[in-house]
Amino acid sequence: MEKSLDDKTEQSGKMKKLVVGIGNAVLGDDSIGIRVAKELENEFEVKVTTPSALLEAIAGYDRVVIVDAISGAGEIGDVFEVELPENPRFTSSHSLGIIEMLSLGKVLYPEKMPKEVRIVAIEVGRMQIGEGLSEEVERALEKAVAFVREILS
Repeated sequence: MEKSLDDKTEQSGKMKKLVVGIGNAVLGDDSIGIRVAKELENEFEVKVTTPSALLEAIAGYDRVVIVDAISGAGEIGDVFEVELPENPRFTSSHSLGIIEMLSLGKVLYPEKMPKEVRIVAIEVGRMQIGEGLSEEVERALEKAVAFVREILS
């Protein structure tokens, strides 16, 4: 029997937490979001998805941390939180990124969107076909895992 989106909330009244890894496992450093999420799967509920499937993945949760690669915001291996704009603007439903999808979710499904969403980004360098992380991004893995743990504690 399939669960509806409303069935994801816990009956105990406890905050339902989720770590979402975004990325492509065969695109070098772009897999960092997936790797961080998988490192945390024994501590938190974890999902791996794409921006286009993000709304369905996070619906019904209370606190969500999304982990993804970013390029052009710092030095390779930097780990930081991306601030969500109050009123992001979007003009198309095609090729929407994480922030645009979250904004769309608030408009279309406000009752199902998490109360708290945070985005952890890791600056990447090598975004080409091939498995494995660059040395700088591999070194940032534990820092990113610790940062997500801290947010959800």
